[in-house]
This record gives sequence, C-alpha cells and structure tokens, in this order.
Amino acid sequence: YDVLDPGNLGALTRTAHALGAAAVIWVRGTHPMHPKALRSSMGSCFRVPWAHVSLPCDEVVGLLSAGGWRNVATLTKRSQPLPDRINGPCAVWMGSEAHGLPEDAAWDLRVRIPMAPDIDSLSVNAAAAIVMSRVGHAAVT
Repeated sequence: YDVLDPGNLGALTRTAHALGAAAVIWVRGTHPMHPKALRSSMGSCFRVPWAHVSLPCDEVVGLLSAGGWRNVATLTKRSQPLPDRINGPCAVWMGSEAHGLPEDAAWDLRVRIPMAPDIDSLSVNAAAAIVMSRVGHAAVT
C-alpha cells in the first residue's frame, strides 16, 4: 500500500513471485512499470499478475473480502505476533516506507513480526518475505 520507492516495489514483486503469490495489487504509490521497479523485479513483473489501483485502502479491503480473501495487515500497534502458519487465501498488506498501513481499516488479521528490542522495523521487502513465507495462498497488496 502506497509503496513509493520503485526499487522496493520491484523487489516486492520479485519476492511475491518467488514465494508463490497469486497476484500483486499495488494500491496507490509508484507505478509498477517505473524503470527502476522493472529492473529490481528481475523479470518477475512479467511473470506474476499485477494491478495498480488508486482506490482508497478501505475499498480495496472490502473488494478482497467480498472475493473470499482474508486481509492480513502488518502493523505494530494492537497486533498479535505473526503465527507460524496462516491458512486460506490471504491478501498480505505491506505499508509504505514512511507511513505504514492505516490502523483503522477493516483488517481480518493484524500481525507483527517479533524483533530484537532495539529495532523497530524491517525493510518492507524483508517484512513481506517473512509474512508471505507463513501464508498458504497469497496476493500481496
């Protein structure tokens, strides 16, 4: 959601592809066909289905829910530790580098990645890889 750095966007596409995501949905942020995003995806942008939408976050959450997807948000506040396995079709939501995800959206599951006490965040790509490795069927947003 609202990923701004095209290098991060391409790396996320590559990670999603490597971990078997069904699709990647970019909500706002940089366009996935930005030259730097294309380079950093290492061709994954041509192998995994993707869409770039400018809809409000809540609207995309609602559409995915209506399609039978669980919306899994990576948040730090009011979140449970990331479980070992998340079953079923899940839309894994990663927030922008600067602002993260909206806390007030209708998330089905709020997770946080346990980290050392002196670290408060991971790169968006590292966090996505960890969360997606725990999901059975994923679409990344």
